[in-house]
Amino acid sequence: MRRLMAVVCAAVVMCASVARAQSAGGVVGQLLGSIMGPMVNMMEAPVVTGAPYAGKHYRHEEKSLADGTKIAKHGSHHLVERDTEGRVREEHMPIPGMTVVYVKDPVKKTLTFWIEVSNTDNDKAAAKQAEMFNAYEMKLPDANKLKGKVVTTEGGEQYVPEDTDWQKKDVKKEDLGQQSMQGLLVTGTRWTRVIPVGSDGNDAPITRTLEVWYSKDLRVAVQRVLTDPRIGVRTWELQGITRESPDGAQFKPPAGYSIKTNDQMMKEMKDKMAAQATAAPAE
Repeated sequence: MRRLMAVVCAAVVMCASVARAQSAGGVVGQLLGSIMGPMVNMMEAPVVTGAPYAGKHYRHEEKSLADGTKIAKHGSHHLVERDTEGRVREEHMPIPGMTVVYVKDPVKKTLTFWIEVSNTDNDKAAAKQAEMFNAYEMKLPDANKLKGKVVTTEGGEQYVPEDTDWQKKDVKKEDLGQQSMQGLLVTGTRWTRVIPVGSDGNDAPITRTLEVWYSKDLRVAVQRVLTDPRIGVRTWELQGITRESPDGAQFKPPAGYSIKTNDQMMKEMKDKMAAQATAAPAE
């Protein structure tokens, strides 16, 4: 994890330098979370083979205030592709004009990511883009953790929420049956948990629910809806689903990008820090 953080931080610094060239300041903290989150999720997710697809994940939030005001936010979205061998590619845009691409390859047992900048109209941004022709490759852990995916039981395949709060003994689980969603047959499950009085400073019980519609064919959650009176309703939905296996070229960095490993990245960081320490004026 320490090496992972080092690679991510180095990439964030380079992203931020490009963002500043594009007149987008104050982005380092935003970039760190935006890059780290998807990377960790992909590393922890189990491998699924023989079920290729492509689509776009959307997140939407709704909240009602005490005075009746309703707030609706169309949040983040990202592209996702998976081929028959279980390779996964995701594209996230932490800031406008900048795309971070992640590729998880279970055959090579690697996770690779790189940065693409679409807005290179000015000379500074174009020059920084030329300096960023690097992709960063990390080895996947030998055993991935199960997170927000499926397990096989005597009753068949079941979705497991990634938040362990839904796996507690006081959670009620309901079978919602099946329906068609995005052209797929999906199975619905609802988890309900009542938070007792005083557990979160509350003077009355708080009921929160998680509803998931899962495709056993693709082995992916097509829709998740979290309802909690403290935060409102949050919906994650996979849309525009296609079933063809993506072109293999999609899982490789663009032409001109060189691939750097963890060890290479760590060495470059150490050399750079040593050079900065040497160049620093004595107090």
